[in-house]
Amino acid sequence: MQQAVNALESVVRVASGQNKISAGLKRLFPTGERVPLVDAINQLHNYGSAMPGVRHGGGKMSDLTPAEARGACRAAAVWISMLIDLDAQGAFPVGK
Repeated sequence: MQQAVNALESVVRVASGQNKISAGLKRLFPTGERVPLVDAINQLHNYGSAMPGVRHGGGKMSDLTPAEARGACRAAAVWISMLIDLDAQGAFPVGK
């Protein structure tokens, strides 16, 4: 799950040119028309960050069940695919 959440953050950072996922999402969706989408992506990132051992080590490994980890990885894959597709379609205002 660590790699999935980090990959999601990386796609946002590359597409937006920003150093943080929250700033990147604001840059990619500047007018607020996709607030629920931005919130969903941010919350998945926050979820991965909050679980012990998932993103930042912290000693004890997370208590994630295999089903929970698979679900979070699949959700990250969906958002990653969508962001890459939108970027390829020129949907983001970055650099315009």
